[in-house]
Amino acid sequence: MQINPRLRAIAAAALLVSTASLSVPAPVRAWSATGHMTIDAIAEPRLNPNARKNVERLIPLVNDPRSPDFITAGVWMDDIRADGVRLYDRWHYDLLAFSPDGTPFPQEPHADHVAWAVAQNAQTLRSEKASDAEKARSLRFLMHTLGDAHNPVHAGTRFTKENPKGDSGANDFALEENPTTNPNQYKNLHAMWDGALGTFPRFAREMPRTEKEERVRKIAATLVAKYPESSFPEIRETDPQKWVEEGGKLLVSDVY
Repeated sequence: MQINPRLRAIAAAALLVSTASLSVPAPVRAWSATGHMTIDAIAEPRLNPNARKNVERLIPLVNDPRSPDFITAGVWMDDIRADGVRLYDRWHYDLLAFSPDGTPFPQEPHADHVAWAVAQNAQTLRSEKASDAEKARSLRFLMHTLGDAHNPVHAGTRFTKENPKGDSGANDFALEENPTTNPNQYKNLHAMWDGALGTFPRFAREMPRTEKEERVRKIAATLVAKYPESSFPEIRETDPQKWVEEGGKLLVSDVY
């Protein structure tokens, strides 16, 4: 399996987070927590001055001690889901379906999918009528869904005779607990891709936030050095549905 598709997706998401889509107003479960923080760490130094000013104003308006700054704000959507807030569950993924063995599958995904969520929250940030409180939540939703939209296992699901109702974006594709082939002990293929096949370490819950951020910044620096922005000419594609469709192709060609 190639390394480039997953890391290119990380870099693409990070660069998009850093664009003018975060400017307000403007004429815009998931990667693991470490993954979302890495995306934010790559994006932060690339914020343009207007975006930085608005981010610094909006981030503190959501009072959650788990995500008080830009680096952690992209994880907030997963944090509230863990708290039992399930209203936004379908914003994390799309249901582009495929079957390698001819198993029938739905032709139309749900409407409120991840690409839709990116567009809706970007629209809120551009709005001159939306309150800062609404924009503060939309900023966090946008940071998270931009990342998810670039993760192939959030793009669709595979239908087979063994999983005629779909495998829930590879969540139902179990992995063996083999220290040689699965050293990170991922329970399923979705979790493996959320961890970028081992690129993103799982931090202990009790680890101080400052230490997590320091480690994440080192991961981000390594990725940027290996995959500079100049190596992604397609980075200027702004249609979130195109990002998801590309992820759907990678789901078929690389993930399984």
